[in-house]
Amino acid sequence: MGSERGSAALVVVGVLALSTAVGVGVYFLIRNQRAASAQTAAQVEPPPPVAAPAPIPEPPRAEPEVPQTPPTTPVDVADADAVDPEVGGGPPETNAPTFGTPGVEGHLDKDGIATAVRATSPKLQRCFEKRLAAGARIGGTLRATLLVNRRGGVDSATSVGVEDELGTCVTSVLKDVRLPRTKDGGIAKVVYPIAFHHANGDDDGDVRRRDDACDEVSCVLDNYEPACCARFKRPSTTPVTGLPDAVSREQLGVALKALRGQVARCASAQEFSGTLKVRFRVLPTGKVGDVTIADVEPELSACIARVFKAYTFPESVNGVSVSFPFSIQLEER
Repeated sequence: MGSERGSAALVVVGVLALSTAVGVGVYFLIRNQRAASAQTAAQVEPPPPVAAPAPIPEPPRAEPEVPQTPPTTPVDVADADAVDPEVGGGPPETNAPTFGTPGVEGHLDKDGIATAVRATSPKLQRCFEKRLAAGARIGGTLRATLLVNRRGGVDSATSVGVEDELGTCVTSVLKDVRLPRTKDGGIAKVVYPIAFHHANGDDDGDVRRRDDACDEVSCVLDNYEPACCARFKRPSTTPVTGLPDAVSREQLGVALKALRGQVARCASAQEFSGTLKVRFRVLPTGKVGDVTIADVEPELSACIARVFKAYTFPESVNGVSVSFPFSIQLEER
């Protein structure tokens, strides 16, 4: 009985030992399989990611063209407001200037401006005639620009449109003009158009071009080319003496230039300013016959007649009758 129990105990112990050994073996087997699986998974690299196709860029959109507005030039209000004087078809009666309508930028009365500037007409005419007497061939419309202070005084004056000498004389006159006070106590700008035209009908000062001034001296100077000169042209002859038919244009020009200074001195002595219309006759001998001066005092006429009769022209077959205007400008004292 006792030996059977001991055998049974040994069997139980053996079974337990075998179970333990099997369990330990299974444990190590499972652990090794997991380790091998983890190692295999670590060695396998994942496939590279597939790159997505690059998007096709859209063509650039054309921006709508915006029209470029050219920069605007500031408008000169006074210049745009000014109106040039109307000049008739025929020559003026005198060398006096013709006034247009002033343009104003600021608060200044136009009627008051016109009254003040027009009062300077005799001085402006002297500016013009002084240049004509100096031989300048001028004429046209001048635009004077005046900057006016609140008291009506002219702070500065400039001009465009004519030669510098005439413009300088005109602006020097206009600088002394007293205009009305500005209405708002500020400054103002005035543009005043003034036209100068020669009384003999030629804006460049050449009196020979006027048709109604077709006298004999003009025809001689123009070689009798104008149709109105036919009545003065004499048949061409060849004198036995070898003298020319008449005094040449060059000889007349030299004489009139030489006599101008003496005529001016006669006018100055009589305080005359303006245009002297002198008519005289050159005799075939070269001496001067009758001398007449229109619309002047007897003393001035006698002085000018003495000047011409003291001059001797070259001899000619027929002589010549001459009518010539002298523009006289007295110097301001």
